[in-house]
Amino acid sequence: MKTITALQLLIAPSDIEPPAGYLCTAVGRLHVAFDASFLKADIRASSGARSGLIIGFPFDRRAGRFVDAQGLPDWFIADSIDDIERSILPDLAGSFLLVTHDPLPPRIYPDHAGSMPLVYGPEMGRAASSAAMLLDETQYQGRFDRELHQSLVLSEVPGGWISGTLTAHRGVQRLLPNHYLDVETWRAHRFWPQSVEIGSIGAEDAASVVSDALSAYCEASFRQFRTAATLTAGYDSRMLLASSRGANADAQFFTVGEQHRGNIDVDVAVRLSETFGLRHRVLPPIASSEEQKRIWDRAVGDCMIVENRDGYTTLGQLSEVDFILTGMYGEVGRCRLYRQDFQAINDMELSERFVIARLTLPQVNRLQENIGEWLAGLVGMPSSAILDLAFLELKFGSWAMGQRPAQNACKFALHPFAQRPIFEQFLALAPEEKAAGRLFDRCIGAMWLELGTIPINKYGDYRDRVAIAKKILNPSRLRRYLRDVFART
Repeated sequence: MKTITALQLLIAPSDIEPPAGYLCTAVGRLHVAFDASFLKADIRASSGARSGLIIGFPFDRRAGRFVDAQGLPDWFIADSIDDIERSILPDLAGSFLLVTHDPLPPRIYPDHAGSMPLVYGPEMGRAASSAAMLLDETQYQGRFDRELHQSLVLSEVPGGWISGTLTAHRGVQRLLPNHYLDVETWRAHRFWPQSVEIGSIGAEDAASVVSDALSAYCEASFRQFRTAATLTAGYDSRMLLASSRGANADAQFFTVGEQHRGNIDVDVAVRLSETFGLRHRVLPPIASSEEQKRIWDRAVGDCMIVENRDGYTTLGQLSEVDFILTGMYGEVGRCRLYRQDFQAINDMELSERFVIARLTLPQVNRLQENIGEWLAGLVGMPSSAILDLAFLELKFGSWAMGQRPAQNACKFALHPFAQRPIFEQFLALAPEEKAAGRLFDRCIGAMWLELGTIPINKYGDYRDRVAIAKKILNPSRLRRYLRDVFART
């Protein structure tokens, strides 16, 4: 497989001179330059005329496999935008952008994770995977919002990030998951979910749907690609491990960290690999040089300073694989933003201040306005579903996916949890069925019961009490806890 470049997409209304390693194609009135390693798959009307394009690595849920260059399934057929939103998108997963054109309304749809990050300039009529590709150097410096960057990124210790549709540059906005970009007006609109009914899904049914979807995705990833999955002490990677059981000899795993240093992720991962005979590697962290940090900052559009910035090239040690599987988005199914009050959350009214506090961000006026606009698109939704969507869109959709232009240059990541059926179960399941990992315990028990013999996120001895004490005494965690307390008053 060819190397995947850092800045993966550029979309403009006129001809593009593609950078080295890129292909360029016309999509209706748009021109799209994209990484030459990506698949380009047509969407056609029943008449045979092309009505859209899919770019990336789409997973065909009906066939249980990633679409490849050998041929396309005949269900990539759309005569209306309703066909796109109700038939094609729900049955796709993976990492991709879907672009429609005449005779359909011209739009850009992200995958369910927003894992092909896209920022856009409405007045420019252009979009790209990062502001670094959207703007030239003069524009990059001239549009840089130093006040916003200082208040949301630099003022946070050890580092902060810019949430919502905001970026570090004036006139540049981020496309969030579950929103499409209308490229006639260059405005974003929510297309999913339309409604959520809490309790409409039972725990047994939800566990079955989640387990089946994860297993199909993970097994296809190992079968079709050279792939390794993350393995830590946590719930999400335990779910990936359980879901990979059917992959047998194709499955391999890795953990980033130093052995023999009291790192619980490494210690538990090693114990799992020894107990169950896994192919597993521990990758010692590689510190980023100052130049590599500058490359990171520009690749992510100066939207975040996070821990990965200090060691993002570490994944380059996985020379034997092309893709990694991560547990991102699993936390949406574990009441991540309301686990402390899951029993009462749907009796609570949410404000932008409350949501921002739960995201552990500072209460900045510009951010409050932006999150207020986001909340306005969710009127009538249950509070638990709103906070699930906040984690999906406002945290992972901007924080995690905003890092991908830098991370993907080292190793391309796929996210098995980011599938429509899984998110439907997560949002509609009653909070008490998700709290404390109850749904995940049920799934793991059904897929690989023996994995439960090794505790999750615990050693099972005095070291667990030491870890709790360290968290309590951490100044950054205390500050963010107090933000949450004040947001509820």
